[in-house]
Amino acid sequence: MKLPQLHESVILIDSEFLISKINECYDFYSDLYPDREFPKLELSDVIDSIASTSKITNGSDEINVLFLYRINNDALPYTSEPNNLFLFNDFTNKPITCTINNCRYDVASFYSDPETDDDFEYMEEFSQLLRQISYDDATFNICLVADNNYYNYFLETFEEMLDKAFFVFRGTDYEIGIDHSPKFHYVNFDYVLASCMGLKQSEW
Repeated sequence: MKLPQLHESVILIDSEFLISKINECYDFYSDLYPDREFPKLELSDVIDSIASTSKITNGSDEINVLFLYRINNDALPYTSEPNNLFLFNDFTNKPITCTINNCRYDVASFYSDPETDDDFEYMEEFSQLLRQISYDDATFNICLVADNNYYNYFLETFEEMLDKAFFVFRGTDYEIGIDHSPKFHYVNFDYVLASCMGLKQSEW
């Protein structure tokens, strides 16, 4: 996959994970607060929350946001706006640019078209994107929005990332054992989505 020009800070999102977590959070909090009506989840708010939580906006005013999605699953849940990742697919390799809180985000999406339904091929393509970002001399802060045992193993064994700062947004609170780098930080992605849904920290 040919990436656009990368900035110092990059957010890489596994859309399969994003879709599952949006559905899970809306189901969970709708059951927990049956009398409340939650607004649509603005994708710009999610991106901004990821960036501000990881504090990458402190020194960066230009950030790449990259999605990988399956070609037969490009739609986010109806509770999201926008809800189709194909909107960010530009075959001229020019990302769509938007400004959120005085920070410029270059957003691009890539599709995976595996020959089988086997998850391995999709996960390998995602890991290849991660390798390309990690090897790029321009990058330093990398936000990874994904949670999969295959990715976890990749992060544990990829020692070339020693000089990068990683912020891993996962679906759980536990941390994987990465002994070769002190620059890994973990965030429960559920809390990011809950905040974007308008919930206070005490309501999580």
